Parts: sequence; C-alpha cells; structure tokens
Amino acid sequence: MGDLLDPHSSTPGQPRADEGRSAHQLSSTDLLSDRSSREGLALGAYSALEPAAVNPTSPAPAAGAQPNNRLAPLSFPADCIPLSWALQKHKRVTSTHHSSRRRSMVANLIVTGIEGPSIDILEAIQKELARTAKGSTITLRGSPPKVFVRIETNSKRSSLALIERARDLTDELLSDKSATASILLQEPLGVQPDARVILDVQGSGAKPRLDRPLGRLQRADESGAFVMEVGRAMYQGLKKVARQGSDLTLRVHFGHFILQSYPRDRTCLEYERFKAVVDSPRASGRLATEVADTDLSRNILAMIQQSDGPLLPTDNQTPSAADVVPEHMFEAHWGQGRLQADIVMMHDAQNPAKRSPRYQMSRVRTFREKPTLSEFSLTALSIGRKFDWNMEAYRDEEVDKAITGADQYFTSATIRMQCRGSEAHPHIILNAKHELAKVFRNVATKSVYRFRWRKTPYIVEIAINRRWESISAMRQPPKVDFGIAMYGEHWDRRSQGGTQAAGNAWGDELNLLFGNEDGLAEDAVGRVCRFVIVIREIQDILEKA
Repeated sequence: MGDLLDPHSSTPGQPRADEGRSAHQLSSTDLLSDRSSREGLALGAYSALEPAAVNPTSPAPAAGAQPNNRLAPLSFPADCIPLSWALQKHKRVTSTHHSSRRRSMVANLIVTGIEGPSIDILEAIQKELARTAKGSTITLRGSPPKVFVRIETNSKRSSLALIERARDLTDELLSDKSATASILLQEPLGVQPDARVILDVQGSGAKPRLDRPLGRLQRADESGAFVMEVGRAMYQGLKKVARQGSDLTLRVHFGHFILQSYPRDRTCLEYERFKAVVDSPRASGRLATEVADTDLSRNILAMIQQSDGPLLPTDNQTPSAADVVPEHMFEAHWGQGRLQADIVMMHDAQNPAKRSPRYQMSRVRTFREKPTLSEFSLTALSIGRKFDWNMEAYRDEEVDKAITGADQYFTSATIRMQCRGSEAHPHIILNAKHELAKVFRNVATKSVYRFRWRKTPYIVEIAINRRWESISAMRQPPKVDFGIAMYGEHWDRRSQGGTQAAGNAWGDELNLLFGNEDGLAEDAVGRVCRFVIVIREIQDILEKA
C-alpha cells in the first residue's frame, strides 16, 4: 500500500512536502483545483492508485478526528459530485527500445447531498457520457442505494474531461433551470427612468418594445460591458456542449424575442419592472425566427444588393452582392421528422437552346425531428432594436430511408419558376391524391440568399419562405415570411470528423469555430467576444433597412 496517495499529506491547493513524487501520482488537488471556487454543494474527494482500494459503495467516514484512513474525504467547496478517483498504477514494461505502455485509468462517481435516491441522476449521466465518449467504457455499477458510475479511459486527459462533463450534467439535473439556456438583456443607452415597455401579446407570449423608439446614438452601446457578459456566457456554454462530440449544428438566428413569462394582467410595464422580469432565473421566452414582414425582407435585400457594403458574395465568380441569386429548397414535416430537398435546374442535353428550363427536386434527405430542448441556447434581447438574436446548438441527425417511396414521390413533382428577380420562387405541383400526400404537413419552399460578412469565414443567410399547412393546400396562396441566420463556413458537423476527443470537439481555444484574423484574440474568451462584436455589427446593418 506504499504506492497509495495519502490525502492528508498536504493541504488542498498547496504542494506536497514530497516534491519528488513520480509523474504517475495524480492527486485529487490536481484534479479539482480549477473547480474549487464554484458555489454549490460540498465536494468530497477520495484518492487512491489501486482500484481495489476505492469502494464507492462504502459509507464515508464520520467527520471529526482524522483517522489513518486512505478514503477520508478531502474538503472542497462547491460541487455536487463527490469524486472517487482510482488510478491504476502506470506499470512500465521496458524493452530494448525503452518503450513503455500504460494501463487504463478509472474514475468512480457518486452523488451525495441531495434528497431522495441518486440513481436517476447517475443513470442519466451514464447514458449521456456513454453516448458521447468514444473509446471509453462508461458503466453503472452497484445496486440501490449504493450506485456509482464507473469511467474507464486510456488517458488522463480523457478522464478529466469526462469527469468535468459529469459534474456539469449533475449541475443541470439538480438545478431548476438548464445551465445551457439563458436570456440576456442588452440594456439600451439613454433609456429614461420613466420609460415603459409595451407587451404586444402574440398567442402564448408577448413581444416587448419600448413605448418610444431610441435615437441612433442612444441605440449604439459601445461600452463593451454587454459584449463581455454575452461572451462569457457563450464561452461557458460552448465549452460544455463541445464535450458532447462533433455531431452538433450551431447557428445564430436573428428574429423577434417573445416573452412567455410575464404578468398576464399587464400589457405595459415600467422599464425597471420589465428588466426584473427578464433577469429572473425563471424567465422564459423564445426567439421567433419567422418574420412575417415581406416589406422588411425586400428592404433588407435591396439595401444589401444596392450598396457596396460589408456583405459580399460567397464565391469569387460572383462580381457583387447585387449578382447573388438564391438557392431554392423544399421542406416538409411528418410525425417523426422532416424531409428536405434541393430544387435544381436540369439541363436538356438534346435541346440546350430551350428557353424554358426544367427544374427537379434533388438530394432528398430526411432528418429526425429537431429536439424541443437545444443542447445550448443563448438569447440576447436587444430591446429598442429591430432584431434580437439567439445562438443555438442542436442535434440535426440525418436518417436513411425513413419513408418508403418518398424519393420517387418528390422527384416526380412538376416544378416551374414564377416571377423574376428577387421575387422568383418555385411553384411545385405534387400528386395530392398520392398516399404520401397525407403523411406530410407544414410544407414550404425556401429561397435562400447567402452572403459573406466582409472577408471572414462567417456566412449570413436570408431565406424567403412560402408555407402551406399540407400538400393539398399548395393550390392556395402561401403564407410568406423570412428568416436571417449566421454561421461559420466550417461549422458544418461533417468538417469536424477529426476532433472526436472529449472536450475538444471545437478546438482547445474554440479555434475551429472562430477565427483570429488580426491576431488579437489568442484565447477562447477573446475569440468569442470578437464574434459577439461581429453579430452586433450585423445587427447594425439590419437596423438600417
């Protein structure tokens, strides 16, 4: 037992008296130093080098005198997962080439300090870690009430990342509000103390607006305080979801914030009262990304295409923003997911001079229904501006052959283009008597314009949507709305195939998400804050429409 770490041999956070310990001896202090300042439940940590020496199902020793017990808890503030850390000895096998190999590393996690059984929480942690941790073995061991999660990995880095992820999951499961969803209010400069906020009721929520608009100078907040607040929240959220793997879709959407938790007997609130409502931990709302204002969409496109501004074509072949033409798509939903197809122009090889081009649906794909809860969601309510915005990370899982015959049904559609210029859109005729016509609902055509923001990797996407409730309803005029989204050129999940390591899906410093064009943002927080500034610059452009 001489190889066991003694948790009482040093004070947490300070070096051991024995500075000559071998490299393989990993202490609980090393493991937890970066979390010791958080607020929350108390943490007990147990250290050992041999797995047999750690038994998570054994009761913790009573507080008081310090017995000579290797499992006595170390005291750290602020955590809800006591950690039982069992690191197998790094057994070295020496050859003539002085090579070495290491055995696996094991961590056992238990939850204490809560009322009721912890097995539900541990089951959720085990399932989530097992789903995302490739190359590691995550199992649920023991029997109630002595249950624990066993994490076995082949590297220290993977173990630490999975332990951190397990703690974050427990924080979220024990809290009354997801740690990956938040609403931040961008307080406008120059707002008067007697200002009032009007709540325009829309269905189950209300759209807030100031009773009188702010001037341009008052609207522009260049203090940087809000950028730092949003940047910190975005950084923390993205680092958390990065541990879940690289199969996430990440988007920034612009739209109108709809407040869902507000005094139902009031349609007008004093500004300070409104601010208190939004800042409440139980505040809830959503970003309406489908804006039913065709005049505004025309103004935005005209402003972009008629000016030599910061929104540029996405390729080198298109001369200017005025020459950008939309890509057209079709979308339909059914009970378990959605179908999406590109609308492409077919070239007639036998008659290339034919004036009326033929169109057809291509690349018919099916996806699982988008989860109700996103993996990460951050909403910035910019009261006094035309648009609020939201960053969201969610799973968009493609499935093969979800509906038999769907490919043939949709590729057989008759398609012709209506109108010209920016008003051009596809008119689709499908067989409304086909059995699949009754399967799909909420169908739409999308005309998507894409622009590059300056010479950066960020793409701004403006989609004009024409919607019908069903395929049979497509004979009637559609409901028209538009949406604006923003994403990185390399954010697509398929471009992240080589970054599967736990905690590293988007790069150590989020460098796979955000650029560092001027060399001023060396770390992840700096990169995120510069990205938030880009979002606000795009807001300013949209404000001029």
